[in-house]
Amino acid sequence: MKDGVIPDGYKLTEVGVIPCDWEVKRLGEVSEINRGASPRPIDSPKWYSTQSNVGWVRIADVSEANGKILLKTKDYLSKQGISQSRFISQGSLIMSICATVGLPIITGIEVCIHDGFVGFDKISKDIDLEFLFYTLKELEKSFKSAGQVGSQSNLNSEIIRQYFITIPPLPEQKRIAKALSDIDELITALDKLITKKRYLKQGAMQQLLTGKTRLPGFTGAWDVKEIKELTLQLTNGFVGQATQHYTNSNDGVFYIQGFNVEENSFNLTGIKKVTSEFHRRNSRSSLREGDLLTIQTGEVGITTIVPKKLEGSNCHALIITRFKQEIIFPKFYSYYFNSSFYRNQLKEIETGTTMKHINVRDMAILQVLIPPLPEQKAIAQILTKMDEEIEALEKKRDKYKKIKQGMMSVLLTGRIRLM
Repeated sequence: MKDGVIPDGYKLTEVGVIPCDWEVKRLGEVSEINRGASPRPIDSPKWYSTQSNVGWVRIADVSEANGKILLKTKDYLSKQGISQSRFISQGSLIMSICATVGLPIITGIEVCIHDGFVGFDKISKDIDLEFLFYTLKELEKSFKSAGQVGSQSNLNSEIIRQYFITIPPLPEQKRIAKALSDIDELITALDKLITKKRYLKQGAMQQLLTGKTRLPGFTGAWDVKEIKELTLQLTNGFVGQATQHYTNSNDGVFYIQGFNVEENSFNLTGIKKVTSEFHRRNSRSSLREGDLLTIQTGEVGITTIVPKKLEGSNCHALIITRFKQEIIFPKFYSYYFNSSFYRNQLKEIETGTTMKHINVRDMAILQVLIPPLPEQKAIAQILTKMDEEIEALEKKRDKYKKIKQGMMSVLLTGRIRLM
């Protein structure tokens, strides 16, 4: 619609401008919407999920016998007073209405939903189930906003029933659902490939960083030394209250905190700056290219390497490891510190119960393996290439996700037709 003019073949409705041959109905008009069972009936439940980002669904009554999971019958549940409407067959549509509000899912097995979900039952014959699934996905943010806030967000079933949805002719619904399903399959395939590549990288780290597998042409012996013998500096970032020194001025200095540190990477979202005066006073925590930063409290051990663009930054309560680069290639030890076997070493020096913490003095005496410098560089190069492959796949997947969002926006409103 341009300058308020409704194009030919379109009409103005409760949800905006849509094609003339589309309808608008409330969700409660096209489906029964039934909340799951309450109180939750199963004594020793197991849980089931078809997608890791979609919350959890209770399996239709589960018990254990000799370590094996057994599905009980609907008759058993019925004797406990569980209504038939709580039984959801395989391939049905449900949606989370508690905590992770608004997440729809098409069930992979028969389930008994609890009261954190609603089931969409007796869907109208002129509504395609997959099309309705994608319609709910498009409404997800709106559902979250409508959730009632308490100890956790909760969406009332009646609110869901009153939501308006657009309804194209059934053949067009199927074409829209097929187009969105196809791109979902591409995204899923990329997710699986990314997961496979990550497992391969983990296996490579386990073999290469421990010397179990040697690269061709490298035969020199590996040494073992304490970390303090390999460093020019091993210290904490600034510890204390720094918020009063935050600034937005152009001469401010980046102030890296734990939430900015990821494995061999940085998340600069929300990064703070401190005044240049604060930075000068705390020069000990000023960073150089090649320094390793390790999370000291919380997600202990996650490590990254300072790149050229962040040289001269300051940091908060992170362990700074500055190696003697004539014998140590820092990128190798960034991978080494992020390995599972090194993390297990850190567990032995952790302190605290609810919030884990490691002290610099304890880390300083940990022993690490030391390959010859050329082999360190060669191993780091291999692992870096694997990271680059994974990153390229993640970017491709994220691109498809954005394309899908754009497709949903135009297809579910009729701005682009699939005739």
